[in-house]
Amino acid sequence: MRVAFISRSSLFDDPGGDTIQMQQTAAELSSFGVEVDIIENGKTYKQSDFDLLHFFNLIRPGEIMPHLPSKVPYVISPIYVDYSMSDIYARDGFNAKIAQNLDKNRVEYLKALMRFLKGSDKQISKKYFLIGHKNSMLKVLREANHLLPNSKSEEQRISTDLNQKVPTTIIPNGSTSIFSMDRKTPRKPGSILCVARIEPRKNQKNLILAVNDLPNLKLTLIGRPGNNSQDYYDECKRISGTNVEFIEGGLDQSELIDYYRSSSVHVLPSWFETTGLSSLEAG
Repeated sequence: MRVAFISRSSLFDDPGGDTIQMQQTAAELSSFGVEVDIIENGKTYKQSDFDLLHFFNLIRPGEIMPHLPSKVPYVISPIYVDYSMSDIYARDGFNAKIAQNLDKNRVEYLKALMRFLKGSDKQISKKYFLIGHKNSMLKVLREANHLLPNSKSEEQRISTDLNQKVPTTIIPNGSTSIFSMDRKTPRKPGSILCVARIEPRKNQKNLILAVNDLPNLKLTLIGRPGNNSQDYYDECKRISGTNVEFIEGGLDQSELIDYYRSSSVHVLPSWFETTGLSSLEAG
């Protein structure tokens, strides 16, 4: 069996939890003899070469719709992130005003438009801009053969928001092939770890402000800034006290093991997560 994993166009330029989810899912399927190709949106491929298409990120339907109608069956791992809290409370100026006065689907529509105009999203369906964000998600769901949320919570949120019935199987995130319990490694007292892309939704700024007032603690932040979050990253560094350390550029998963094992606690203070892969890894 041959499966195409079709991702957002910035999957590797701006890696996140969906990057890890796709790579690990592909590796696990390969161990069962399934041939998996990861195809970034905008890259040329032939649907007829595959037995199944697997889309990710329902919240970005404009990047799925260019592939529809599909000649072969398709499934969706929705990774259904709600950005509304971070858009309202973690941003400032004009962006915050927009989020405070428009519903979340209109805000996501404007984000998609800006990404398209900036060229960071290389292929968005023209129909997306005609019918809007929510209607595009509904179209993607109506034509899907199966939905693969990572939790009952995610399944319920999609049902509440979109009221679209799709055959569903819950596929929990997480892997024990890299991360396993080691009770022998000593914890460093007062050590706090936060592993995440540095951006407003992850809320590192407020974590830093809290730790600044607690000099007996040390915070280590591991992650790179999101493509559109360089200003936020710079501000986080500017406000950091001497007890805050940044590991520049992020690390591979295998390199995180010692940090997870030796830290007293892992903190992921995001405004929203589907599961929070780094907290699963830390656990």
